[in-house]
Amino acid sequence: MITLADRLRKEGIEIGEKIGIEIGEKRGEKKGKLKTARTLIKKGINMEIIAEATGFPKKRLEKLAETVH
Repeated sequence: MITLADRLRKEGIEIGEKIGIEIGEKRGEKKGKLKTARTLIKKGINMEIIAEATGFPKKRLEKLAETVH
């Protein structure tokens, strides 16, 4: 027989896993966009185009460019 505590524990674990997956997906997406931005910066693509493609602000891309070259 499953107790209330067991059921609540299971629900808590499921919620925690869901949140963990969402956080991981967001981090992975951001990491991928940064990699793309670095590649485009190295190829000399216009910052406006990179900002539009990645969603990063132009100022952030300019700082990133300082570390790329």
